Amino acid sequence: MRGMERRVSLRLVTVLACWTAPAWTAEPDAPDPAAIAFFEAEVRPILVERCQTCHGPDKAKADLRLDSRAAILAGGESGPAIVPGDPGESLLIDAINYGDLHQMPPKSKLPDREIAALTRWVQMRAPWPPSVADRGGPKPPANAGSKGADFNLQDRARHWSFQPLRVSRLPEVKAVGWPRTPIDRFILAALEARGQRKK
Repeated sequence: MRGMERRVSLRLVTVLACWTAPAWTAEPDAPDPAAIAFFEAEVRPILVERCQTCHGPDKAKADLRLDSRAAILAGGESGPAIVPGDPGESLLIDAINYGDLHQMPPKSKLPDREIAALTRWVQMRAPWPPSVADRGGPKPPANAGSKGADFNLQDRARHWSFQPLRVSRLPEVKAVGWPRTPIDRFILAALEARGQRKK
C-alpha cells in the first residue's frame, strides 16, 4: 500500500511540475511578436529617419539618444523620454505634438500618421526587440562601434520590408499590349531595362 501511495505522490508531483512549468520557464518579459512587428514597420523607421540624426550614436543633443529602449527610458537633460504605457506623461510624445517644453523635430512637425504611430507605441509600453546581448548571443567586436550593435539596426530599418506601404506608380513600358495585370508592368519594365523584353 505504501508503494502505491508513493507512486501516486510521485505522479502528482510530476503532473503539477509539468502543469506549472510554463510559469517559471517562460521568458518574463518576452515581447509580443505582433507588437515587435508594429515597432519594426511603423516606429523604427521614424526613429531612424526623423530622430537619430540628432539623437543617435553619432550625436546626442541634450544628452538624449533614441536608438535603444534603454537610452529612451534613461532620457537626457529633461529626464526620461517616455513613460511606457502613458503617452500623456511622455516627453517624447509632448515634443512631437509641439508641446510647451519642446517642439521636435524643430524644422517641421511630424505627419499625423507618424505621431499616431509613436503614441500608440508608447501606449503599448514601448515594445523593442531584445538586442543580441540581451539574447545571450555573440557580441559585436569591440572596434565595431555603435553601428555594429544589433547587426546595424539603422541599415535594417531602411530595408524595404520595414517601410510603410505606399502606392507605387505603374512604370512606363514599350510593349503596352503584353501586361495583363499591374504586376506584369513591373516585370516587363525590368525586362526591358535589361534588354530582355518579351515579344
